[in-house]
Amino acid sequence: MKTPILPYALFDMDGTLVDSMGYWREMPLEYLAEVGIRPDAEGLQHLTSARGYGEIIAYFASLGIRTTLPEMLRFVATHIARHYAEEVQVKPGVPALLESLRAAGCRMGVVTLTPHAGTSVCLTKTGLAPYFDFVLTPEDMPGGGGKEAPGIFEEALRRLGCEKPQDCLLFEDSYYSIATAAKMGFCVIGVRDAWAAFEEEKIRTSVAEYLDLGEVPGAPHPEDVR
Repeated sequence: MKTPILPYALFDMDGTLVDSMGYWREMPLEYLAEVGIRPDAEGLQHLTSARGYGEIIAYFASLGIRTTLPEMLRFVATHIARHYAEEVQVKPGVPALLESLRAAGCRMGVVTLTPHAGTSVCLTKTGLAPYFDFVLTPEDMPGGGGKEAPGIFEEALRRLGCEKPQDCLLFEDSYYSIATAAKMGFCVIGVRDAWAAFEEEKIRTSVAEYLDLGEVPGAPHPEDVR
């Protein structure tokens, strides 16, 4: 990493620490399959580019399917925990990066849309849990706020004891989250992920540095999920 190490760092989990976005892209399709719906090509594209739970729930509503954030989180916990327990793998460059940050005295946390139950399984199985002081998810925020707004990042800074976003690195693979954090003043490090390839140009122009932490065979990739 060429960017100087700062006193604090936040990490996204899926697509950043672990190669798992394929499982997340399958999740809405499994939800729809339970009610006998298979989206058309336009719907698939919409779900692939959805920014967080709100846009997924809104798309379901357009199909006449009423669901709430708590219902979605319960489904996600069931769907995703199996993949974390049985299949998920760390991106190859992650352990070395975390070791270098820890050796420099950097305090670290995770900000993820994954519910705590799944996050705990993932970070424990992969051995990454000891690196982080806390995990923050929409479950911890009033109204379930995600990364499309500053609130969850402000709470993460509070938990780190970091007074200024400029003193904190943020490692993230999704453009909408990167855009939120960059506006706040974070030093954002973009992490390459195959599932975010359609946003790569925008990501590159919005971050201090763009890293490829490596792709791990095993998880579904964009060409495998239709």
